[in-house]
Amino acid sequence: MHTYIIGIDGGGTKTIYALADETGRIVETVSSSSISYHEYGMDAIIARIKDGIGNMCRKAGVQTKNIAIIAAGIPCFGENAAADKQIKEKLKCYLPCQWILVNDAVVGFYGALGGKAGINVVAGTGSISYGQDENENQARSGGWSDLVGDEGSCAWIGKKGMELFFREADGRMKAGALLRIVRHKYQLKEDTDFIAIAEKDIFPNRANTAAFQQVVLSAAKQGDTEAAKLYQQAAYELFLMADSVRRQLHFETGNIPVSLTGGLRHALDFVLPSFVQALQQHGMSYQDPVKEPYEGAVILALQHLYVSHGSSDCMDKRCQ
Repeated sequence: MHTYIIGIDGGGTKTIYALADETGRIVETVSSSSISYHEYGMDAIIARIKDGIGNMCRKAGVQTKNIAIIAAGIPCFGENAAADKQIKEKLKCYLPCQWILVNDAVVGFYGALGGKAGINVVAGTGSISYGQDENENQARSGGWSDLVGDEGSCAWIGKKGMELFFREADGRMKAGALLRIVRHKYQLKEDTDFIAIAEKDIFPNRANTAAFQQVVLSAAKQGDTEAAKLYQQAAYELFLMADSVRRQLHFETGNIPVSLTGGLRHALDFVLPSFVQALQQHGMSYQDPVKEPYEGAVILALQHLYVSHGSSDCMDKRCQ
């Protein structure tokens, strides 16, 4: 009987499920909507996880009884003990295999750096930084929710972008491409019409707020200097998260590798120069992600699978 493992990368906007054999070879992937219980509620995200796993196994022709271990990165996991307990119990009742449940930042780290010492900064719908030193001490920074944090994320830039639109509209900032783009995209008769759109259609939905970042990016690409500055500000906020993790840990060497994952990578041309410069000034260096976060979840599952089997050397070879 073949043994399979599952890795799950649950983001603020979408979730990717990966089915792999016991060597770590991915044989199937599917995607679905977010599994953030903070955003959609406990019952909804448990149902989505069940559907995601079930759909993937049916697509691959694999029975769920052959799943040995599942590693899942879940938004907000580790931040509420009562919620964590509820998630664990519900998922264990669904599939009685081994479950490794972690914050989604952790699977991002394992994917970006292959589980090696360093720091990964996630800048997607929200933002958070997570790292491990050579002794496997771990630390995180950011991720304090979109109401009071998530600096440098797509949602943060989206919010700042809407503020910039109104500043350009009333003359507090020089009118740029953002003003023209928003007027055209939303067919505004008056700039004040955008208030209702922002309050009713964009702000109430975190994913919609994050999606507005694409409007800001279009403006930056068309030469709106104030829109471009928002990405420089975001880069600095993301650097602060990485630096906070660096100072919490005890790395044995300098030039600590730092990676950046998440939806904001679509704006790398505007984010990366400032981000890299700040890292280099503080004993860190930028490294492109080596794998995707869902692959990081598979690596994490493999690690626990082979440790439980007493064969960590085998795991190390298969995760290179």
